[in-house]
Amino acid sequence: MLTDLFWILTLTLQIFADINLATCVFLITFLNYFILTNFFWMFVEGLYLYMLVVQTFTGENITLRVYATIGWGK
Repeated sequence: MLTDLFWILTLTLQIFADINLATCVFLITFLNYFILTNFFWMFVEGLYLYMLVVQTFTGENITLRVYATIGWGK
């Protein structure tokens, strides 16, 4: 949802406002960042479900910190 709102904000500013190149690059960079985090969070949720269903009986479990690192790219 945050990506959708940011996309609407970027489109509105590009159409109605006279912005310079640096602002445009800044907005597009953050828009692409939010789109990529959506895809990485889908990957993290799939990995989490895999760990719950398939890897339940092994001792090698991934912690929540690893999931957050993959999803947000820290």
